[in-house]
Amino acid sequence: MGTCCGACCQGYATLCRMFTYVFIVSAVVLSCLALSSCEFLTSEGSGVGIIRFERDGADECSLYGQFGYDDFGWLHMWSRVTGFLAPIFGFILLILMSADCCCKVCCSKSLQTFLVIWAQICQAMTFVIYASNACTRGCKIGDGSIVSWTAWFLYFIGGFFLCCSPKHDPICCQDDKDDEPKVVEQPAPVATSPPMVNEDVEIGAEDPPEGSTTKLQDPPEGSTTKPQVY
Repeated sequence: MGTCCGACCQGYATLCRMFTYVFIVSAVVLSCLALSSCEFLTSEGSGVGIIRFERDGADECSLYGQFGYDDFGWLHMWSRVTGFLAPIFGFILLILMSADCCCKVCCSKSLQTFLVIWAQICQAMTFVIYASNACTRGCKIGDGSIVSWTAWFLYFIGGFFLCCSPKHDPICCQDDKDDEPKVVEQPAPVATSPPMVNEDVEIGAEDPPEGSTTKLQDPPEGSTTKPQVY
């Protein structure tokens, strides 16, 4: 949608932008929690996460690479990569939204839409861990999966507000309309009539000198001769 005009419309645009901030910030936080969870999947007392896991009988989580628990296939690796990318895209989106709130940013709407879409895609791709070798013994959905689903949903709602809400005016870099040169409209010129010419007096006739008592004798009607001076 285009830029919103009017005080009421600007208030509505600001309210929509505040909701967008809340949804995107919440999605980034939950995306980080889902990434660090060691119970994305649970199986017989142990948990499997994106970057951490919980061993049988252990009360603490360990990073992959320890104790040899790192061979869950390329799908698990893909889930790990997209799990990192989702909050990164969301964080860059928040920076761009903050910059756009203060000043005008070129192509900000397109960039924000691009970032929120890729944040949703990457967050959804974390669920390919279900098809990896990490789940081999009757796995169940853990807390990390629920948090990841919630993060994806918040990215979706934030993207909806971002794309469908009107664009508000920036706070700091507004155009000062008073500084713009004002164009003064000049009144239209009034058409003037040409001077009246006496058709009875032939052009080229000499007027008598000032103070002279001579008279001009008009020629007869229809005559083309010049008037006689007496």
